[in-house]
Amino acid sequence: MDTSKYRQLLAAFNEQVSSCDSQAGRLTNRWLQSFDTVVSSTPTRFVLMDHLSRVNRSVTAIEILAREQGNLPSIAGAKEVLEATAADLLSEIGRLQKEAQLIDEVIADRGLEMIVGEFMSSVEFVMDYVQLHFNGSALTSFVSPQVHDHGQVFRETEPGYRDTICGLIGAVVTDTEIRLEDVLRITFADSRSITVPLRAEDAVGPECAYFVSATGRWWFW
Repeated sequence: MDTSKYRQLLAAFNEQVSSCDSQAGRLTNRWLQSFDTVVSSTPTRFVLMDHLSRVNRSVTAIEILAREQGNLPSIAGAKEVLEATAADLLSEIGRLQKEAQLIDEVIADRGLEMIVGEFMSSVEFVMDYVQLHFNGSALTSFVSPQVHDHGQVFRETEPGYRDTICGLIGAVVTDTEIRLEDVLRITFADSRSITVPLRAEDAVGPECAYFVSATGRWWFW
């Protein structure tokens, strides 16, 4: 994460506040020193986010204190400059917090494994693919999925196929397995499962299937 702009805005805010009110300036100077200490120690995102959160909670109050209790320099527009710096600082904090959240989501995103513990919420049959939904995540299969139901295997061309796969709506996923260039398997709590062939000879296009997680990441097979 690039925190250089945040450091520049924090330093500018500290300088402007310090010139208005020494008490408020001592606090903003501690923010600056704390940030420099955090950065020099190769911080985890948790430590950095804690620092940003603490600064975020106090920027507006410090800016008001500096304006109302302190003595603004006689330079024209000093009040507006201080307000603009505070606004820019808050905006940059928001950007960094959002970036850190996205990083955490990506790290936590384990792909197809994320649907373990979820239930299948719906099935969509489209002209050339089938889409399985799992509360925000979705698996799109361009190869007809097979349904394994207590020893029976149901394929798209066989009677009862659609009823059997739709019968899994509401069933909880207990396991997933991906064997590249072989098969993708989703197993449910009652030992029923759905498999998608991933062999080259089964593909009807560039890929056999793709998965979009609830966080928006994509995987292709």
